[in-house]
Amino acid sequence: MRARAVSRGRFPGDVRKLNFMRAGSRRDARRRPIVELATRLVRSCRPDAWGCMAREIHLFCQNAIRYQHDPDLVERLEPAELTLELGVGDCDAKARLAVALARALGIEAKVWPIWKGPTLAHVVAGYRWPGSRSFPGARSDGWVIGDSTVKGAALGQSPLSVPLNRETGRLPLA
Repeated sequence: MRARAVSRGRFPGDVRKLNFMRAGSRRDARRRPIVELATRLVRSCRPDAWGCMAREIHLFCQNAIRYQHDPDLVERLEPAELTLELGVGDCDAKARLAVALARALGIEAKVWPIWKGPTLAHVVAGYRWPGSRSFPGARSDGWVIGDSTVKGAALGQSPLSVPLNRETGRLPLA
């Protein structure tokens, strides 16, 4: 697996980058290692317990993949398998992996953008399943957002409600 390297500022638009990540997660979801891992992650969940499955995926991506900023100001858009192999990734890699794992199980999922004005500032995973509107923290349209880059942020919880790191005064990164 090779990462696709793109210099910041040279990528032809944030919308194109978002669409690239979304298409990549759909391809990743069909890859055998992703399907096998997704199946293993949700063994403790009932076959119809979609919220349990989404939570297990969120926790895996939060705790098993260490967050790391893009080195040298170069954006690396990795396939989900490469993120697993490396054990580290930025928000793009963590979100793409989470979405691929969920989609491998049949859960509707997509890379969810966080915009700062016209700029794509951050991405997380968004999940939706039958009955997701009643999941804690779900949006009115049923989407449940999971930010696996913030340590301790539960699925559906706003990462801004997580206590700041005492040493840095910033959100604790996972």
